[in-house]
Amino acid sequence: MHYRTFILPVVLVVCAAGASASAPSAQPIPHAKSLDYLLDSRESRMEMRTATEGVMSGFAPGYTFVFYAFEGFIRLAPGGVTPAEFVMVTKADSIRVVGRIRESEKAMVEGILKNEMMETARYPEIVYRGTNIALEKTGPATYRATIDGTMSQHGVTRRCPIVVDAVVTDTHVRMRGSFTILQSDYGMRPKRLAGGLVRVKDRVFLSFDLVAARAR
Repeated sequence: MHYRTFILPVVLVVCAAGASASAPSAQPIPHAKSLDYLLDSRESRMEMRTATEGVMSGFAPGYTFVFYAFEGFIRLAPGGVTPAEFVMVTKADSIRVVGRIRESEKAMVEGILKNEMMETARYPEIVYRGTNIALEKTGPATYRATIDGTMSQHGVTRRCPIVVDAVVTDTHVRMRGSFTILQSDYGMRPKRLAGGLVRVKDRVFLSFDLVAARAR
């Protein structure tokens, strides 16, 4: 398997289960409360990687992408960390291919991804919402969190559980994790390149390093 650097962000988990055919309505970020931690996109990173297969895959390995525009919050209960809630809204059009790649190829790849696969003009947001969160304390300020959430993109909503490692302090929360999804689960068809000699694999790998600051 070959990789270059695709970006959509610690334990590997596969998203699965029932899909909804209707596109989710955009929901605004709720007003900050005393125990809300707001995501800081400048200090955070969201990535997506793809892999390829086929006769010519060695000449056209996968890509790495980064999402640059997203917002959201982590909400903790007063006096503790449970119950908890995690919501993140990502601007789909903010995705960029990164790494050592020619500008002409970069423009082509981003154009195919945004216009033909993700259809970002029609589906401008990717929404992750997790309200069923189980926490296991692993240290004085560290936790292993299992988030039973949903991801909505490209007009489809699916259950998407993830596992993250979290550090929680009075002023900040930091979460790191990774998971995989199938493009076909969200109504997107993996592309064939070079006359069909190179195929982008259906499964994509996402990773994240999210920093959230306590709302004032």
